[in-house]
Amino acid sequence: MLTDYAKTPDAYRQAHDRFGNPQGLLRSAATAIEPSRTHDCGQSSGATGDHEAEALIRFAENNGLLLDGIGIGQLMRMNAMRSGSEHKVAHHILENRVVKDLDSQSIATESLFDYLTDHLLSNLFFNDDVRLEGFYEEKDRIHIVISQPYVHGIHPDWETLKAELEAQGLRHESPSSKIPTFMIEDSPAGTIYVYDLHENNVIQGSISGLMHPIDAHFYFDDRYERVAALQALGILEKQTHTE
Repeated sequence: MLTDYAKTPDAYRQAHDRFGNPQGLLRSAATAIEPSRTHDCGQSSGATGDHEAEALIRFAENNGLLLDGIGIGQLMRMNAMRSGSEHKVAHHILENRVVKDLDSQSIATESLFDYLTDHLLSNLFFNDDVRLEGFYEEKDRIHIVISQPYVHGIHPDWETLKAELEAQGLRHESPSSKIPTFMIEDSPAGTIYVYDLHENNVIQGSISGLMHPIDAHFYFDDRYERVAALQALGILEKQTHTE
């Protein structure tokens, strides 16, 4: 936990205890903005980005999960790592974890719900141990702070990445191309498509030789399909909604 960066450390610790574990906290945040709570979760439905951000701020305020944005900014500058298109990235040396700071306006997914549930899926399929650390506001925009274990290794070349991921049970969607989309087959939710597994988003462990996807995204045709898959996989509970 990034306790040193919490606005109210005691409330922050209590929130982590209340949700049981980091996975429970991440799941609760996703549930707080699950669009099917107020909408038919079909393709055209779902909360807007602004509504999602407002819901996450309420979730953070109600559960003591607001972080000190100035402190997080200092961490990002002092221990900076190479960033991607979504996140500012830093190495939290004492925890040996990589901390990622997302400006909610810079997400690569269609929604914050998709962003949070992509991490839940990564934890399930790749044992990533992605943790939700908290939130802060800057210039009226919400930032989501996550962390994941630091993996010592290298970014592999494409052929090595493809061969090793396939050896680990994934199947490349287009064997004759370099499109970085793979499939997880025979899951309780059927075939799951994982995209964006290009060379910069995978690390090959220097000791194990295993491939560690560090920024995976998952494709579903629409919001209904995503929610149904999450429920089939036991990530989200089925809920009864009333008008």
